[in-house]
Amino acid sequence: MSFLGLFGQPNIEKLTSKRDVKGLIKALSYTKDVTVRESAAVALGQVGDEHAVQPLIVALNNRYEYHGVRQRAAKALIELKDQGAVGSLIGLLNSPDGFVRDEAIQALITIGAPAIEPLFQELYTSVGNHAVKVFVEIGDPAVEWLIGALSSLDRDKAALILLRLGEPTVEPLIRALTRSKGRGPVADIFGELGDTRAVEPLIGTLTDSDSGVRKEAVLALAKFAGK
Repeated sequence: MSFLGLFGQPNIEKLTSKRDVKGLIKALSYTKDVTVRESAAVALGQVGDEHAVQPLIVALNNRYEYHGVRQRAAKALIELKDQGAVGSLIGLLNSPDGFVRDEAIQALITIGAPAIEPLFQELYTSVGNHAVKVFVEIGDPAVEWLIGALSSLDRDKAALILLRLGEPTVEPLIRALTRSKGRGPVADIFGELGDTRAVEPLIGTLTDSDSGVRKEAVLALAKFAGK
């Protein structure tokens, strides 16, 4: 059942209350009133159904659509982060439309932690530079996730991104030197970062029980000495 108002205009309030996703998706393409499309986009985010992702992507990606509709579609996709919107937003980072790229970037930043791992998998693709920008803006959660990845098979990729993130990684990396895993790669990163705050913590690892950690600490400290 669809809910129509005066002259057949979709009744967004009723469609929302009934969680009528199909009706809201149809309202998203209602050509006679832009405010209906704006309200439909907002409602689809509130209802939180994964079937809304693709129609909202289409609305965001439509350069002939009103600015307000596209913005509301982007905000709705943020609300749908657990319904698969992250992958679709990452795909939009390749869009030739600057507005779409910017909205996708901002949406991924707002989504935050759920976007980190999918973005990590795209770091060596054509959207890699945009992914790094999102990591920088997400901040601490992204840094902590990358530090955790130093003890995985993706350690080299994680280390590269931590180096690109630079100064904001120093304090979390110092804390990571006391953890059970990933201390060697952390020491190596400090040698490349060249931040003097790392010197004392690195000296502390010279007596580490792991010979690999001790070796990385010595190499890192040698780089400081040569500067």
